[in-house]
Amino acid sequence: ADPRRVDTAIRRLLLAHYVVLGFGGLPLLYMGDEIALLNDYSYADDPEHAGDNRWVHRPRMPWELVERREVPGTVEHRVWSALRHAVRVRSELVAMHAGVEPDLLEPVNSAVFAVQRRHPASTLVGLYNVTEHHQWWPRWAVPIEGELHDELRGGPAPGDVNGLRLGPYDALWLTAR
Repeated sequence: ADPRRVDTAIRRLLLAHYVVLGFGGLPLLYMGDEIALLNDYSYADDPEHAGDNRWVHRPRMPWELVERREVPGTVEHRVWSALRHAVRVRSELVAMHAGVEPDLLEPVNSAVFAVQRRHPASTLVGLYNVTEHHQWWPRWAVPIEGELHDELRGGPAPGDVNGLRLGPYDALWLTAR
């Protein structure tokens, strides 16, 4: 497989998970999501399952792929590690509390899905670039005062005083520091 296409697929998959994790509610991972398990179309060969396409997402667990989550550089490791990190970060953010309602921000850049979660102790802004191109989000459109910190990266938000840079299929979870 072409490594660039694989990288793009991983970025898109992770972006979808980051949106779900950052929007609110109880995120749900189905068996195999944590290792980027592919669809299994062999269900159609089983007469008991052939008429029910839900089985495409219910394969037998390929334990050899599960073990690859421990091998740095593999698809399974990249997805497993990124999801574990995002879940850990989410669990430490008061603005991600289930009682905090998400609010959509004005779409100043239609390529970026933007949401805020306001808690009395902290506000989080999630920015999600849903395209294959680099995007820019103006600083004035982030309703947080102070220096911005990207919780997913664990460091300063990428960009400058004028705005934030998002790579293709990139996500930022912004707070003030």
